[in-house]
Amino acid sequence: MPYTMKYTTDRDDWGGAVKSGESFTIIQYTSAPNSHSLKEHLVKIGREVRTSSSMGGGGLDVGEISKSNNWTIERIK
Repeated sequence: MPYTMKYTTDRDDWGGAVKSGESFTIIQYTSAPNSHSLKEHLVKIGREVRTSSSMGGGGLDVGEISKSNNWTIERIK
């Protein structure tokens, strides 16, 4: 079952691949924050990801928000 997640960073991060305030909406196959899904998305849109950070936490319900390693993650659907 696919889940739609919105990832927003509050600083320049991941080796320059993302800038402060950027958001990415991703369809993934887990309801938990997933740095691997985010990294795959960034590479797919042409970003060079030199470093990344793991994102902890359990599954999110629709509308629930989690914060992890300078990222705000919201489950949209």
